Amino acid sequence: MRSVTRPLLALALPLLLAACGGVLGTVDRTLGLGLGLGGGDLDPRFQRLYLGDSDRFDIVIPATGATSTFVRLNARDGVETYIGPFGEGMILQDGLLRGTRGMGEGLQAVDHAASRALILSGSTGRALRFHSYLSGNTSRHLRSFVCDVAPQGREAVTVGGQNHAASVMREDCTGPQGDFINRYWIVDGAIVQSLQWSGPNLGQILFKHDLP
Repeated sequence: MRSVTRPLLALALPLLLAACGGVLGTVDRTLGLGLGLGGGDLDPRFQRLYLGDSDRFDIVIPATGATSTFVRLNARDGVETYIGPFGEGMILQDGLLRGTRGMGEGLQAVDHAASRALILSGSTGRALRFHSYLSGNTSRHLRSFVCDVAPQGREAVTVGGQNHAASVMREDCTGPQGDFINRYWIVDGAIVQSLQWSGPNLGQILFKHDLP
Protein backbone atom coordinates (compact mmCIF):
# COMPACT_ATOMS: atom_id res chain seq x y z
CA MET A 1 0.00 0.00 0.00
CA ARG A 2 1.25 3.44 -0.87
CA SER A 3 -0.05 6.51 0.95
CA VAL A 4 -1.40 9.42 -1.06
CA THR A 5 -1.67 11.70 1.97
CA ARG A 6 1.51 13.62 1.23
CA PRO A 7 0.58 16.99 2.86
CA LEU A 8 1.48 15.50 6.25
CA LEU A 9 5.14 15.36 5.20
CA ALA A 10 5.22 18.96 3.99
CA LEU A 11 7.93 19.91 6.48
CA ALA A 12 10.36 17.20 5.39
CA LEU A 13 9.55 16.89 1.69
CA PRO A 14 11.68 19.84 0.48
CA LEU A 15 14.79 18.12 1.83
CA LEU A 16 13.82 14.84 0.22
CA LEU A 17 13.42 16.54 -3.12
CA ALA A 18 16.77 18.28 -2.70
CA ALA A 19 18.40 14.97 -1.83
CA CYS A 20 17.21 13.51 -5.13
CA GLY A 21 19.39 16.07 -6.88
CA GLY A 22 22.35 15.29 -4.64
CA VAL A 23 22.05 18.54 -2.67
CA LEU A 24 21.03 18.44 1.00
CA GLY A 25 19.25 21.59 2.08
CA THR A 26 17.88 22.70 5.44
CA VAL A 27 14.70 21.13 6.78
CA ASP A 28 12.36 22.92 9.17
CA ARG A 29 12.90 21.34 12.62
CA THR A 30 9.31 21.99 13.74
CA LEU A 31 8.41 18.40 12.99
CA GLY A 32 11.17 16.94 15.12
CA LEU A 33 10.53 19.37 17.96
CA GLY A 34 6.80 18.62 17.87
CA LEU A 35 7.52 14.93 18.28
CA GLY A 36 9.87 15.63 21.18
CA LEU A 37 12.95 14.76 19.12
CA GLY A 38 14.70 18.11 18.89
CA GLY A 39 15.04 17.77 15.11
CA GLY A 40 18.26 16.45 13.62
CA ASP A 41 19.43 15.21 10.25
CA LEU A 42 17.03 13.38 7.98
CA ASP A 43 17.61 9.64 8.36
CA PRO A 44 19.02 8.13 5.13
CA ARG A 45 16.98 4.97 5.65
CA PHE A 46 13.83 7.05 5.67
CA GLN A 47 14.88 8.82 2.45
CA ARG A 48 15.49 5.51 0.68
CA LEU A 49 12.26 3.86 1.84
CA TYR A 50 10.11 6.94 1.29
CA LEU A 51 11.30 7.33 -2.30
CA GLY A 52 10.71 3.61 -2.85
CA ASP A 53 7.53 1.59 -2.52
CA SER A 54 7.59 0.84 1.22
CA ASP A 55 4.32 0.65 3.16
CA ARG A 56 3.66 3.81 5.13
CA PHE A 57 1.21 5.70 7.30
CA ASP A 58 0.67 9.29 8.38
CA ILE A 59 0.34 10.55 11.94
CA VAL A 60 -0.83 13.67 13.76
CA ILE A 61 -0.02 14.50 17.40
CA PRO A 62 -3.19 16.39 18.43
CA ALA A 63 -1.55 17.90 21.54
CA THR A 64 1.13 19.69 19.50
CA GLY A 65 -0.16 19.70 15.94
CA ALA A 66 2.99 17.90 14.77
CA THR A 67 2.55 15.71 11.68
CA SER A 68 4.72 13.14 9.97
CA THR A 69 4.91 10.09 7.73
CA PHE A 70 6.40 6.77 8.81
CA VAL A 71 7.64 4.10 6.37
CA ARG A 72 8.01 0.40 7.06
CA LEU A 73 11.53 -0.72 7.93
CA ASN A 74 10.84 -4.41 8.54
CA ALA A 75 8.19 -6.93 9.60
CA ARG A 76 8.40 -10.17 11.57
CA ASP A 77 5.64 -12.46 12.85
CA GLY A 78 2.95 -9.85 12.19
CA VAL A 79 4.82 -7.08 14.04
CA GLU A 80 5.87 -4.16 11.84
CA THR A 81 8.58 -1.60 12.59
CA TYR A 82 8.30 1.84 10.95
CA ILE A 83 10.79 4.70 10.80
CA GLY A 84 10.13 8.45 10.72
CA PRO A 85 12.09 11.26 9.01
CA PHE A 86 14.58 11.73 11.86
CA GLY A 87 15.02 8.07 12.79
CA GLU A 88 12.20 7.91 15.33
CA GLY A 89 10.39 4.58 15.37
CA MET A 90 6.95 3.08 15.82
CA ILE A 91 6.02 -0.58 16.19
CA LEU A 92 2.55 -1.78 15.17
CA GLN A 93 0.67 -5.06 15.17
CA ASP A 94 -2.52 -5.24 13.07
CA GLY A 95 -2.69 -1.45 13.27
CA LEU A 96 -2.41 -1.29 17.08
CA LEU A 97 0.56 0.53 18.62
CA ARG A 98 3.07 -1.82 20.27
CA GLY A 99 5.90 0.59 20.99
CA THR A 100 7.78 3.78 20.14
CA ARG A 101 11.48 4.51 19.80
CA GLY A 102 13.19 7.88 20.16
CA MET A 103 10.03 9.84 20.87
CA GLY A 104 7.84 10.66 23.84
CA GLU A 105 8.64 8.86 27.07
CA GLY A 106 9.80 5.58 25.56
CA LEU A 107 6.89 3.16 25.15
CA GLN A 108 8.97 -0.02 25.05
CA ALA A 109 6.25 -2.61 24.65
CA VAL A 110 2.49 -3.10 24.81
CA ASP A 111 0.60 -6.32 25.48
CA HIS A 112 -2.82 -5.70 23.96
CA ALA A 113 -3.58 -9.21 22.70
CA ALA A 114 -6.97 -9.45 24.43
CA SER A 115 -8.07 -5.98 23.31
CA ARG A 116 -6.79 -6.57 19.78
CA ALA A 117 -8.88 -9.74 19.42
CA LEU A 118 -12.04 -7.90 20.49
CA ILE A 119 -11.35 -4.87 18.29
CA LEU A 120 -10.62 -6.80 15.11
CA SER A 121 -13.61 -9.11 15.57
CA GLY A 122 -15.99 -6.23 16.31
CA SER A 123 -16.90 -7.74 19.67
CA THR A 124 -17.87 -6.33 23.04
CA GLY A 125 -15.85 -7.34 26.08
CA ARG A 126 -13.35 -6.48 28.81
CA ALA A 127 -9.60 -6.97 28.43
CA LEU A 128 -6.35 -6.37 30.28
CA ARG A 129 -3.68 -4.19 28.65
CA PHE A 130 -0.08 -3.70 29.81
CA HIS A 131 2.32 -0.86 28.84
CA SER A 132 6.05 -0.99 29.57
CA TYR A 133 7.86 2.39 29.69
CA LEU A 134 11.54 3.21 29.86
CA SER A 135 12.48 5.13 33.00
CA GLY A 136 15.90 6.74 32.88
CA ASN A 137 18.49 4.92 30.79
CA THR A 138 17.82 1.31 31.68
CA SER A 139 14.98 0.71 34.13
CA ARG A 140 11.46 -0.05 32.97
CA HIS A 141 8.14 0.32 34.72
CA LEU A 142 4.88 -1.43 33.91
CA ARG A 143 1.44 0.18 33.78
CA SER A 144 -1.67 -1.98 33.72
CA PHE A 145 -5.14 -1.09 32.48
CA VAL A 146 -8.58 -2.65 32.37
CA CYS A 147 -10.21 -1.89 29.03
CA ASP A 148 -13.83 -2.08 27.91
CA VAL A 149 -14.15 -2.60 24.16
CA ALA A 150 -17.39 -2.05 22.23
CA PRO A 151 -18.63 -1.22 18.71
CA GLN A 152 -19.67 2.39 18.13
CA GLY A 153 -21.60 2.09 14.87
CA ARG A 154 -20.35 3.22 11.47
CA GLU A 155 -18.76 6.44 10.25
CA ALA A 156 -17.51 7.77 6.93
CA VAL A 157 -13.71 7.86 6.62
CA THR A 158 -11.48 8.93 3.73
CA VAL A 159 -8.88 6.36 2.69
CA GLY A 160 -6.64 6.89 -0.32
CA GLY A 161 -8.78 9.78 -1.47
CA GLN A 162 -12.00 7.73 -1.41
CA ASN A 163 -14.81 7.68 1.14
CA HIS A 164 -15.56 4.43 2.93
CA ALA A 165 -18.08 3.38 5.57
CA ALA A 166 -15.98 2.25 8.52
CA SER A 167 -16.96 0.24 11.56
CA VAL A 168 -15.86 2.13 14.67
CA MET A 169 -14.56 0.42 17.80
CA ARG A 170 -13.97 2.18 21.11
CA GLU A 171 -11.59 1.04 23.84
CA ASP A 172 -12.02 2.67 27.28
CA CYS A 173 -9.05 1.93 29.53
CA THR A 174 -8.66 2.62 33.26
CA GLY A 175 -5.64 2.04 35.48
CA PRO A 176 -3.83 3.31 38.59
CA GLN A 177 -1.68 5.63 36.46
CA GLY A 178 -4.56 7.17 34.51
CA ASP A 179 -7.32 6.63 31.98
CA PHE A 180 -7.51 6.92 28.21
CA ILE A 181 -9.79 6.17 25.26
CA ASN A 182 -8.69 4.64 21.96
CA ARG A 183 -10.82 4.61 18.81
CA TYR A 184 -10.39 2.51 15.68
CA TRP A 185 -11.97 2.86 12.22
CA ILE A 186 -12.07 -0.50 10.40
CA VAL A 187 -12.72 -1.16 6.69
CA ASP A 188 -12.71 -4.70 5.25
CA GLY A 189 -11.16 -6.04 8.45
CA ALA A 190 -8.24 -3.58 8.46
CA ILE A 191 -7.69 -0.59 10.76
CA VAL A 192 -7.44 2.39 8.40
CA GLN A 193 -7.58 5.14 11.02
CA SER A 194 -7.11 5.16 14.77
CA LEU A 195 -6.62 7.45 17.73
CA GLN A 196 -4.33 5.71 20.22
CA TRP A 197 -2.76 6.64 23.55
CA SER A 198 1.05 6.53 23.67
CA GLY A 199 1.70 7.98 27.14
CA PRO A 200 1.51 11.21 29.17
CA ASN A 201 4.19 13.04 27.16
CA LEU A 202 2.83 12.74 23.62
CA GLY A 203 -0.72 11.76 24.56
CA GLN A 204 -2.91 10.56 21.71
CA ILE A 205 -1.58 9.79 18.23
CA LEU A 206 -3.85 9.87 15.19
CA PHE A 207 -2.85 7.23 12.63
CA LYS A 208 -4.06 7.24 9.01
CA HIS A 209 -3.38 4.21 6.82
CA ASP A 210 -4.25 3.10 3.31
CA LEU A 211 -6.19 -0.07 2.64
CA PRO A 212 -3.95 -3.16 2.25
